[in-house]
Amino acid sequence: MKDIYEDMREALGLEYISDIPFYKNKEHMKTILNSLSKKNYPEKEIEEFEIYAFQKKITLDRYLEMYI
Repeated sequence: MKDIYEDMREALGLEYISDIPFYKNKEHMKTILNSLSKKNYPEKEIEEFEIYAFQKKITLDRYLEMYI
């Protein structure tokens, strides 16, 4: 399996993974994310990346789906 964090860092032209949440053009980031082949990444990793990258707040129901 590939690493979505590393692939997105590279696609966005960032030096560090930790720069991803601070990337200003969120629409561009969504476009790149949608262009990636989802079969290369576990579904849970994609969901965790979206939370990390877009700083989404998750509801209790969503949290329980992801971690339980």
